[in-house]
Amino acid sequence: MPALIAPTNTKEQYYSVVNFLDALYIKSKDTHDLMLIKIKKMWAQKVYRKNQHEYQYLNFKLKKELADMLEALTFNDKMENKPYIEQLIKAEYQRKFQGQKT
Repeated sequence: MPALIAPTNTKEQYYSVVNFLDALYIKSKDTHDLMLIKIKKMWAQKVYRKNQHEYQYLNFKLKKELADMLEALTFNDKMENKPYIEQLIKAEYQRKFQGQKT
């Protein structure tokens, strides 16, 4: 049984991955393609999570009447809900705390 050699730097890691994908392609093109799709999805998810670090998730329910009002406001101003709510909060915060130290 051949000894396994672990890559020691990024260049060797790169070549290990390329060799793995080449061998996988030779063995089964379908499995190779599926593996690439999964890798691309995982990478996209990693990038997405990395870019979300400045956001805090808030989950709350609005009454139907208020949700309809929000929808009408955002439609009228041609904005999505999130930026519209952010704009409203910033404006209200400035109105209430203008001139005060926070």
